This record gives sequence, C-alpha cells and structure tokens, in this order.
Amino acid sequence: LEPDLSVEPVLTGLTISNGLAWSLDGRTLYYVDSGANGIDAYDFDLRDGMVRNCRRIVEIHAEEGLPDGITIDAEGFLWVAIWGDGSVRRYAPDGTLATSVELPVALVTSCAFGGARLDELYITTASADLSAAERRAQPHAGGLYRIRAGVRGLPAIRFGG
Repeated sequence: LEPDLSVEPVLTGLTISNGLAWSLDGRTLYYVDSGANGIDAYDFDLRDGMVRNCRRIVEIHAEEGLPDGITIDAEGFLWVAIWGDGSVRRYAPDGTLATSVELPVALVTSCAFGGARLDELYITTASADLSAAERRAQPHAGGLYRIRAGVRGLPAIRFGG
C-alpha cells in the first residue's frame, strides 16, 4: 500500500500472511507466512519499496505449532506468537532462539509492545478452534495477556512517513 493509497504486489504464492516487522535500520523485512512454517528475512529497499534476497531465518516444524503474529523490540530481536504451542518466542535477528514465554493457553495469535514506556508485551490468544474439553482445560483462552518482557518495543512506524 503506497502513500497515495495505490496497491502494488510485492510477493505472490503466499498462504496465511500473519506478520511483518522491520529491522532497526529498516534494511531487513521479516515476514511470517504461517502456512510456510517459518520466518523469512528479505533485504528491503526503502527507495523502491521492494524486497529481495529471501532467506529462511527460523524454521518452525508443524509439530511445534505455527508462527503467527510478530513484533520487534528495541534491541532488534523478533517476538513471534506460536499458534498451537502456547508460547511467544524471542529470536535474535539471525534466527537464534533467545527465550520462550509460556502461556496457559495453546492458541497464541499475536504480540505487540505497549504501555507508556513500551515495556509491556501484550499477547492475544484465541479459543475458537478449541473443543469443549480444551476450553474447560484452558478457561482463559481467547484472553489478552500482558508481561514485562525486560526490553522495550518501538513506536509504530507512521504510514507514508
């Protein structure tokens, strides 16, 4: 989506687009396609808005869950919600797993930093695909969680700015 509201395709052949994040210097675009089971990094050219040089930096095997929403912290690490695993994982820019935050629900959908100092990680979850027994076992599924992640997030990038 261009600042003039025109639309230009950048990638094709996608399945379930669930997240975008930019590196601190704006030169790398991180992309989550849940159906492709991983996180890809692209070189990003701010002048023409194009992505090049796709490389897989994190592979998440189907038995581990599916990568879902993504955000980036002020240290350049990626935070990724893992649908089906009940976690949010923090990855270094090279794809190395730094930490994992476990939640008491299985279907973790996304995460974003908030709060006055951007030092709170808000995590969304779902309950729609759970059986009645799973809902009883996970009474807080579908809830919003907040954790103190020990790092800060970044302010939102202004559209067209």
